[in-house]
Amino acid sequence: MIRGRGSSYGTVIGALSLAAVVSSLYLSPLGSPPDHAKAASESRAKTATAGGARESQQKNAHAPKSAEVVKTVTKTVPGKVVKDVVNVPSAPKPAATTTTTTVPAAPSSTTTTTTVPTNSATYTVQTKSALIAPDSDYWGVSLNGVPQGSSQLDALDAEVGEAPSALTWYQGWDEPYPAQTVESSWEHEALPMITWESKPSQDTDPAQSDPAYSLRDIINGNYDAYLQAFASAVTAEGLPVIIRLDQEMNGNWFPWSEGVNGNTAGQFVQMWRHVWNIFQAAGANNYVIWLWAPNRVDNLPHAPALSELYPGDSYVDWVGVDAYWRYTTEAPTFAAVFGQSFADLAAVSDKPIFIAETSGLETDPTTGDDVGAEKVEFTTSLLQSVEADPQVVGFSWFDNVATSNEDGVAVTNDWRVDSDPANLFAFKSALATGPFASGLMPSSQQPVQLDVDPPGGG
Repeated sequence: MIRGRGSSYGTVIGALSLAAVVSSLYLSPLGSPPDHAKAASESRAKTATAGGARESQQKNAHAPKSAEVVKTVTKTVPGKVVKDVVNVPSAPKPAATTTTTTVPAAPSSTTTTTTVPTNSATYTVQTKSALIAPDSDYWGVSLNGVPQGSSQLDALDAEVGEAPSALTWYQGWDEPYPAQTVESSWEHEALPMITWESKPSQDTDPAQSDPAYSLRDIINGNYDAYLQAFASAVTAEGLPVIIRLDQEMNGNWFPWSEGVNGNTAGQFVQMWRHVWNIFQAAGANNYVIWLWAPNRVDNLPHAPALSELYPGDSYVDWVGVDAYWRYTTEAPTFAAVFGQSFADLAAVSDKPIFIAETSGLETDPTTGDDVGAEKVEFTTSLLQSVEADPQVVGFSWFDNVATSNEDGVAVTNDWRVDSDPANLFAFKSALATGPFASGLMPSSQQPVQLDVDPPGGG
């Protein structure tokens, strides 16, 4: 979500890419994505100090895995029939407890096949273990109204020429598990990611002060009934899902950050483990990919060290970062935006990295000048660096127009892929040469042929 340095959580307006619909939404602070092992040539060479042994570990961690198909369910959706392949746990659900820290065993490979009509469209859902270490990196989007709004997603697919393989949305703790939305994402063959925020979805309190949602209240069990119901729903649906719980915890603009809302040092880790243990007791951790994603660290000189906020490898599947090219005073490159954050991530974990939020400026917020050429440079650097780093498994692009409070000043920017033709071309070109994993294109829409020449012929 977008926020100025040291500014309060501002009003955010999301504009649907490729549609004339404008809605309001909350945006996260623009942080910087981590420095990938793949991007060793660009970022880690300048910032990381882990050495050759760790580089080898990263490559092993991101080694391709073959898909595990464990259960097939056929269902009808508007205009087509789809086939879900879902994960079946290898053991009964553990007895209810909130103290266990045992990581669930990998699911067994049991396959049940259902006949699918010849005129149907099919797709598969891999097991959690295969999704964590994919053959190709995910490219995802956060687009207002998606994945529920198929028309918006179809329009994006047609323009980019490939369907995203991950879809992100936000929801608070006053909403139940969004089973239909998760299913809708999988119907597009896109890995769903819930940015799950421990506050109301429509919060009337100041963003950083919401006493009813303090970390202590969560740790003490005030939300256990809600968490147990949510976890049970995950298990009942049986589809893998990323949960990015309480992102950007190293900032001070959310009620779960330490140092605000009555929260004290050490409580974020306690909260995370408490939630994880409830999911473990419900059997939900067989399906949830837990994503721990702080904000860009070099924008937060007085923030706590990431090591103080990291729950531990037993409680996390992916680490990530929220980072944008948002200042024209820095180079529009992957190294400049993600370098320091990736170095700090390397100090706490060797887990795979997923860049949870990113995009680049189209307009200089200070001068109003068009900086589209620099955005093209950032877009190209980002996608090439993601593909170059074996530790990075993907990214999610913030594809909206948004207005936020930047140090007391309302600033609107177009963060979309198609903010200008040159950036769209750069994005398409980088996807085509990746290659990145793609979702399911609309049945009536064939992949778009990539332009031979960039806009303007230059």
